[in-house]
Amino acid sequence: MLHRHDRKLLSAALVVGAVSLATAQERATVQVGEGWGRIERGAVSFLWQRGRGGRIVRGSQVFDPYPDEFTVHDTGWKRAFYKSASGRARAESAPAKPEDGGCGLVVGDETEHFMYRQRVELPAPDTVRIVYEYMNRDLADARLQLGSRPSVLWISGARYRVTTGGKTVAGQLSGEYGGRRILWGDITEAEFSKVPFGTMILRSTRPMTLYDYRKTHQFWLGWDQPLERGKLYRSTVTIAFKPFAADVGGVRMRDLEWDREVRDGTFRIRLRLTRVPPDGPKRLQARLQIWPAAADIKRVAPTVAQEQTIPLSVASRTAQFAGPVIEPGRFTARLRLTVPATGETVLDLNPLRFEVRPMFVFYSALSLYTDEPEVVFPLRLEAGAGDPTRLRVRLEDTQGRVLLPERTMGGVDLELRLPRADFEDGLHTVAAAVFRGGQLVGRARARFRTAPPVPWAVKIDHRTRGLIVDGRPFFPFGFYVHKGRFYDDSRGPQYVLNLEAPYKFNLVCPYHNFGLDFRKKTRPTIEKFLDRADAVGLKMHYDIRKMCCAQPSPALTAAVEDEVRHFRSAPALLCWYLADEPAGQRIPPDRFLDLYPRIAAADPYHPTTMVFCIPSKAHEYKDALDIVMVDPYPVPNQPLTRVAETVDLVRNAFPPGTPIWCVPQAFGGGEGWGREPTPEEARCMTYLAILHGATGIQYFIRRPPMNNPFTGALWGEIRRMACEVRELTPVLLSLEPRPTAVVDTATGSVEAAAWRLGGRVWVLCVNTRNRPTEFSVRCPALKPAAGRAEVLFRDRSVALDAEGGIHDWIDGYGVRVYAFAEQKAPVLRTPQQEPRAGGILNNGDFERQTNVGYPDFFRYGQGADTAASWGTDSTVVHTGRHSLFIRSPSAASPGPSVVSFPMVLGRGKYRVALFARADRTDLPLRVGVGEGLQPVTRDFGVGKQWQEFVLDFDGPEKRRRVHLRFEPKQRGTVWIDTVRVKAFDDGP
Repeated sequence: MLHRHDRKLLSAALVVGAVSLATAQERATVQVGEGWGRIERGAVSFLWQRGRGGRIVRGSQVFDPYPDEFTVHDTGWKRAFYKSASGRARAESAPAKPEDGGCGLVVGDETEHFMYRQRVELPAPDTVRIVYEYMNRDLADARLQLGSRPSVLWISGARYRVTTGGKTVAGQLSGEYGGRRILWGDITEAEFSKVPFGTMILRSTRPMTLYDYRKTHQFWLGWDQPLERGKLYRSTVTIAFKPFAADVGGVRMRDLEWDREVRDGTFRIRLRLTRVPPDGPKRLQARLQIWPAAADIKRVAPTVAQEQTIPLSVASRTAQFAGPVIEPGRFTARLRLTVPATGETVLDLNPLRFEVRPMFVFYSALSLYTDEPEVVFPLRLEAGAGDPTRLRVRLEDTQGRVLLPERTMGGVDLELRLPRADFEDGLHTVAAAVFRGGQLVGRARARFRTAPPVPWAVKIDHRTRGLIVDGRPFFPFGFYVHKGRFYDDSRGPQYVLNLEAPYKFNLVCPYHNFGLDFRKKTRPTIEKFLDRADAVGLKMHYDIRKMCCAQPSPALTAAVEDEVRHFRSAPALLCWYLADEPAGQRIPPDRFLDLYPRIAAADPYHPTTMVFCIPSKAHEYKDALDIVMVDPYPVPNQPLTRVAETVDLVRNAFPPGTPIWCVPQAFGGGEGWGREPTPEEARCMTYLAILHGATGIQYFIRRPPMNNPFTGALWGEIRRMACEVRELTPVLLSLEPRPTAVVDTATGSVEAAAWRLGGRVWVLCVNTRNRPTEFSVRCPALKPAAGRAEVLFRDRSVALDAEGGIHDWIDGYGVRVYAFAEQKAPVLRTPQQEPRAGGILNNGDFERQTNVGYPDFFRYGQGADTAASWGTDSTVVHTGRHSLFIRSPSAASPGPSVVSFPMVLGRGKYRVALFARADRTDLPLRVGVGEGLQPVTRDFGVGKQWQEFVLDFDGPEKRRRVHLRFEPKQRGTVWIDTVRVKAFDDGP
């Protein structure tokens, strides 16, 4: 079974009207995944998604998704016992039956009080049959409201023939809302015909009611029935389609089809035309026009105007009309056919709605260029773009001037480069134009900034959607903090900073819910906080929401710019927090569109963020932010997969390379959330977000010591994940091509994704159900170098088959991370070849870490400053995959220290050799041998580059067990790697 993370498959399933110009398939095909399923045959498809309901597409969308298609309630509508929008339904493929036209799609759910199953079949190319089975298990008073949403586009203004109460009525619906709530009740058959869609015929074994909600752009079709306890009900609804057909002015028109989705730069319409003797015209004049969907066609000229003469004969012929559309977006087309001799119009199709999907992905590799020699532009063709050997691409500026001459694509991926020196400091836009046979078929733009180099710059790497901080990949992992007004409070941000810094978090976001005057008075305190955050190793997500979301004024804009300029050079500053749920507060995007360029001009070195609780509206703000955040809080009201769906929705709506951060739920027990998540639920939500593309995690919320979360085990699990994500950061932000992971389970509850780095493969698996399950995962076309895979964070391994397949068990809401070497894999980042660390010393290369984040055979002395931290680091290494880091927030004595497991030494001369580097120049590192004896110590001045240091000592006369000790003596971070302890006569 294909896993949910297969983005191409999922995005194809989500597109409305994706089938165009399709020929009928002989049998239905079914695809299913966790929380979704699809069945299609020819031009007809049915897509179901958990929490959103089912939709039917036949060229255009015929039935819109309806989340509450199944609602069980009491007679008085005082209580709802079940709603499918918040249920745990799942989809599966049903066995093929000859009369069904192939496999069926079954969607079902079972709860304590209610169960249902709906089997969707496509018994003929233009027919959908839905068989419903449902049961009230134990409710004394229960009714079922079963409904759907017929598309307004199909029904409004259509001619109808409806059988209701045994009588047939016919006519034509108005194109506007008529104030009628119920159009018809007791419907057993209904027929709707509308140009250009054709005819739809509905039949139901249970009488239905059609409600007119066009005032809210909706219809509702379904029934409400009482449910006896323990009785199994069965109903069937059949929907059949007939293609468009019309005879006008001596012209017969049939089989109209048009592209609802364009992927190759050309919009097409096809129509069969026949001259009807004796008066039918011998030719028609065709005019095709295309506008952006939001344009007023009375005021905006069409982007494309194509005219042609179509000859007619008594033999039917297919006429095709086409026009280039090079910019992605939603469009409206109009096709008008007239008789040249008389000017009579025989067909006027308006509007024909369609969407142009990006033909290729094009972006700047980085959001900001400072000291890089080149500006890099990755370009990747999307599916359906056509033969890459026939495509040529060039780079242009906004005035159309050529920056890089045309070159052949050759393959689906191409990397284009321009000298950084060609761009002055500021904001720049570069366009990629793609040509086929000399014709422009696609264009996309990339935006980036250039600025002088500074040490505090934060850059977005659009290739990974991650950040680059201090020249290294950075995966933000932290939390919100309340009481930003009271920084010095005993439970305020300063306290939280010191409490949580040792647990490998790297991000903190205190709320600043105060006005301009108080903000200026608080600046010295915030400066002190930022300095402390830098000392303990956390970055600050700086809150300027109150200023940015307020009604704009020149004074407020000046205050925002002043605040940004004042703090922009703080080493601990990560990004600017502009808005929290602006769509939910009905704050218009224009407010931020005006402010965003001013913030970027005042500080080009730090990106901006916004958080959205209505993900479907987030894209409206995309031109006013750099990082988009979402805050789905499903526990206990929705399935945990709501997190994945939210991340997917936003990721697909934003430009490629936009970082998506998730705000997982770490609260509960009040408002609309009845309880806090369990540790297992928190783990599942966090890794689901990462699996679906989130490259930042910021929990809501931390109020120490036990306010939020008040479940100690929950925050303990979050601390543990902070260590894990720090360990995985180079993998999650790897630039290497990612393998595909395919999962097979009986329940369909496990999702997977894979990454590649330095000749190794990592596979992340998440169980979205709260029950253990057996599963298999594999990466097709990938050969492992050995027969076992390491199970990270579990201190065990599992068998690998020859194709890289893994078979294992996973606990409820569980997470598994597997790692194994790839056979003959290209290594893009080659570690330096050094003598193997260790010798007499255990784990001198710091590669062994049974407890994630901490090296085996070493222990820690915290020193006077309790916010000091230590452990393994996978982002800064000299050799291998890990180094040891020690962070000292101050020069307080005693400082933090790391001590080795005892070494067994005899008498003689020994040498300690190690490599070290620091985050600043000349940081003193004390290296000592002894502990209990007269110690041998030496202070080394460690700089920003890796350097080897050596300490010689004599073996003890009376004691054979000796420790090695590392202790930084000033504020800063030091990294240590490749430590070797050897006797002089053992060689180098």
